[in-house]
Amino acid sequence: MLLEKIAALSLDIPVISIDIPGAAYDAPRAYRDQLRRALGFSAHVEPAANVDDKTAALGRALAHLRRGAVITGIRASQTENRAGRAFVEWNVATGAIHINPLLDWPDAKTDFYLQNLPDTLRHPAYRPGVRAQGGRILEDTEAKEECGLHVFAPADVSLPGRHI
Repeated sequence: MLLEKIAALSLDIPVISIDIPGAAYDAPRAYRDQLRRALGFSAHVEPAANVDDKTAALGRALAHLRRGAVITGIRASQTENRAGRAFVEWNVATGAIHINPLLDWPDAKTDFYLQNLPDTLRHPAYRPGVRAQGGRILEDTEAKEECGLHVFAPADVSLPGRHI
């Protein structure tokens, strides 16, 4: 959703893709490449040693690109942790401000938006109500857990006011 808007507005915002090794992440890599072709953006691909290295990999990418902020696509309805997030937050682990513009989007609005995207922009495994974790579509029987990129340390600070 955000990548489509960034491309439509011709904004020059770096796109960071954390590349986690393993066959379980082949589909997210293929989808990333599909979006790159469809939207015409380049991505800074930062390798992670494993799934536990995602946050450090994001920090390395931000340092390399000399950026101090991250725009995320998290929504409050996705996990209990995300329900407690703010629209703008400081994350000690990444050393960056995290901006969460879709935080208050309900599932129905998100599904409506996704159903009306061109096929080239929609994840091939998307269906209404689909759940994903760490860039990977979950099976119906899999439990949703928080992606490590969005779990903040106790020292992290939410900036004043939940709404911008």
